[in-house]
Amino acid sequence: MTTILLSFLTAFFLTLLITPLVIRIAQRFGLVDHPTERKIHTIPIPRIGGLAIFSSFFLSLGLLYLFRQYSDPILLLFNDSRIFKFSIGAVIIFALGMVDDIRGLSFKVKFAGQIFVGVVAWYCGLRIGTISFPFIHSLSLGYFSLPATMFWFVLVINAINLVDGLDGLAAGIALFVCLTMLFICAPQSGLITTTLAFACLAGCLLGFLRYNFNPATIFMGDSGSYFIGYSLAALSIAGSMKGQVATAMLIPVIAMGVPLFDALWAPLRRFVLGKKMFMPDMKHFHHNLVKMGYTQRRAVLFLYSVTIVLGLGAIMLVHARDD
Repeated sequence: MTTILLSFLTAFFLTLLITPLVIRIAQRFGLVDHPTERKIHTIPIPRIGGLAIFSSFFLSLGLLYLFRQYSDPILLLFNDSRIFKFSIGAVIIFALGMVDDIRGLSFKVKFAGQIFVGVVAWYCGLRIGTISFPFIHSLSLGYFSLPATMFWFVLVINAINLVDGLDGLAAGIALFVCLTMLFICAPQSGLITTTLAFACLAGCLLGFLRYNFNPATIFMGDSGSYFIGYSLAALSIAGSMKGQVATAMLIPVIAMGVPLFDALWAPLRRFVLGKKMFMPDMKHFHHNLVKMGYTQRRAVLFLYSVTIVLGLGAIMLVHARDD
């Protein structure tokens, strides 16, 4: 527990320190998100907050490395080859998002990049090979493992990206998902690597919320939403490999219910209305709450509460499965 807390606090304080530096860099080079008819903010806001989250996450791992001789969990973390494999995809997806934040990329390029990252993750062993559901036997995917893994990564990455429409919404939802998975993975002795990674990511998200919650002084941008989405997708798979929750991918699906359902519903809604399935609009759940009269803060807090309830449901499902 001490190591988990150390990981969380290290990432938290690093993000508190690094984010103001990133804000100044964005303002210096004009890397800001200007108001448009599709956006709610009324003044230019720095849009490369993903740089703060990404750098804080890996710097926190680097600081933990210095204590590896004094902590068995940290030593296990850096002896686990999955950390290096996770890092490969993380760097690729972050770079893709950062290029999009700075120069802009077409949807086809971004989609192709996300698929590529899914393939890289599968090749590195972060794959969905089996799916189990509550109270029934597991289902082996066989040859469908690769497309299932690709779909999972693309879905979660885009889910976090699409829900990033109000100040603090994506970061807050991702934070509660991390805490849910942290609570589920922590008791499993074989999941210490995943537990510490979730703790670091949760600390980064909480620190970033200090500047991203309404009124936001920085946005995470695609670099942030892509990295967070990739991390949640990869760590959820890693957290479902061993222990009592073996390959129960239903658990992270429930925890991420709000962004995942929105990501699946949006293209279907556009298709039914005869619009381009992947054309951005302002009809996501959070936009509709604002149109109903909710303030940004109330809408965000409402969706936080839904995520918390879903997270508690996922935790209860794990205990029911164990029993």
